[in-house]
Amino acid sequence: PTARSMILTTPDGERTMNTFLGACQKLGPADIDENVVSGAAITYLEGYLWDPPEAKAAFVRAADIARQAGREVALSLSDSFCVDRFRDEFLKLMRDGRVSICFANESEIHSLYQTADTDTAIAAFGQDVPLGIVTLIVSVLMAVAFFGPRGLYLVSTNAAGLLDHYTLVAIPFFVLMASILERAGIAEDLFDAMSIFAGNLRGGVAV
Repeated sequence: PTARSMILTTPDGERTMNTFLGACQKLGPADIDENVVSGAAITYLEGYLWDPPEAKAAFVRAADIARQAGREVALSLSDSFCVDRFRDEFLKLMRDGRVSICFANESEIHSLYQTADTDTAIAAFGQDVPLGIVTLIVSVLMAVAFFGPRGLYLVSTNAAGLLDHYTLVAIPFFVLMASILERAGIAEDLFDAMSIFAGNLRGGVAV
């Protein structure tokens, strides 16, 4: 692996992250394996890679292959700075039907729709993509606000429908596992152990 992501966390919970994308920045349309994409249930696109023109063309090609094969395409908006630079292009991906699942946090969705009102942003998000996932509890509260107690039923039934998509089900459990490892101190112990055994090897810690 050539990419690196260094995350520094202070004892009081403040976090900073520095990421080097590595060789994936050289990804181009010729690197897309049509059989792999058409055979995947979900093709996941990372917004951080929307900068290089070749990677952008690769994204579009992969999305078109997946759509033609009747597969799902997911996009992570990645960062509000990415959204600021490529707002129109991200919206076009969703509105053209190339992306059917989109992940965003509160700051990213505010930037996407250029509003400070979360309710307004989420409402617009729901119009632009079949499945929009915003990482905050406001979406549940909105359902209750708009539909009353029935809102909880709507949220729960939609969530239950996603259980058929095993890849999507794995995502929250992956995040939960990472949170448990971090809070228990196990992640730091694992990192220290790997540093001892493989730290002297080039790329060893990443392995």
